[in-house]
Amino acid sequence: MVAMSVDRLFGVAVAIVAACAFQHGEQGTGDAPTAGSDGMGATGSDAGSNCFGTGLVKVCLSQQPTTPLHITADTDLDTGSASACQPLTSASQTGLCVIAATTVQVDASHTLFAHGSMPLVIVATQMIQIDGKIDVASHIGAQIGAGAGPTACTPGAAPSMCGGGGGGGFGTPGGPGGGADTGGCNGATGGSAGQAIAASSLLGGCAGTTGGVNKNGTGGGVGGAGGGAVYLISQTAIDVSSNGVIDASGAGGGGAVHYNNGGGGGGGGGAGGMIGLDAPMITIEGQVFANGGGGGTGADYSNDSQAGSDPTSASSAAAGGSGNGTIEAFGGAGAYETTAAGSGVTNYSGGGGGGGVGIVVTFGTLSLEGGVVSPSP
Repeated sequence: MVAMSVDRLFGVAVAIVAACAFQHGEQGTGDAPTAGSDGMGATGSDAGSNCFGTGLVKVCLSQQPTTPLHITADTDLDTGSASACQPLTSASQTGLCVIAATTVQVDASHTLFAHGSMPLVIVATQMIQIDGKIDVASHIGAQIGAGAGPTACTPGAAPSMCGGGGGGGFGTPGGPGGGADTGGCNGATGGSAGQAIAASSLLGGCAGTTGGVNKNGTGGGVGGAGGGAVYLISQTAIDVSSNGVIDASGAGGGGAVHYNNGGGGGGGGGAGGMIGLDAPMITIEGQVFANGGGGGTGADYSNDSQAGSDPTSASSAAAGGSGNGTIEAFGGAGAYETTAAGSGVTNYSGGGGGGGVGIVVTFGTLSLEGGVVSPSP
């Protein structure tokens, strides 16, 4: 990854948000709410030519953007950095990291990675063109997506010793973790699934639960982080080309450590996060997805186990962790599209449950021209 300076990339090209407001809109539909007097959904004191957004999120800028944002190399953005973006502030809402430009373009074969404490909002007065990738997903052992793991999450009950952790829930529930029905942990129980939550604001996804420790008191697989959150606003159009990708998926759950009398349980996969698209015309030829991560494998008496997989496609499940041992407990697959998260296997220890899907919302006319959206908005 090319680590470009955030100040260099955004300090000149982006109009900083000075006065902002947050508005809730009807979620989960393709219809834009009725616009206010400015034609952009702004009402009351927020109305004005510098306010943008018709749905779940609305932001008001101190001035109109005057320059484009063009991603021509792999670029890393920390949404918790004051130099990268100005957070949206409100007594009743968490912050948002907002960047704005005249046009936004992500070139093919390049990725805008976003991590950090706040969800990301990208505003364009004209078109947003995604030929490459916007990645706010969480990845096992690496990036945790922007705004992942909000306090609104409702994780399932923790597993007992050797039990698998439950998958994280967000748009849909995660899968439960497996228990143990043989060996020194016979009778161990897996963790329950994380539950879906009703998100009325822009939030990242929820983490999976860590697996139960082994009989030595160590080695439960770490729960996968939930996916991040990104919201795109354009006054004209958003186009995700055939090679374009927007990914807000959860991470796979971690593998566990073995022990003679009972191995550790696998970690639950993280739930997908949230993606919002707000424009008069939204065209998707590529992939837009917020899928769940696969659960980690439970360990046996001689083999440390494998982590679950991160999602790589809108239209396929992230596999649960597997292994070479005959009594390792495989993890459950992550949720995608309308397919529910898988349960962790019960064996010598418990496999972690898969993560649930996240949430995709659209405001405007949505045209799927061979593209895939998971889950459906």
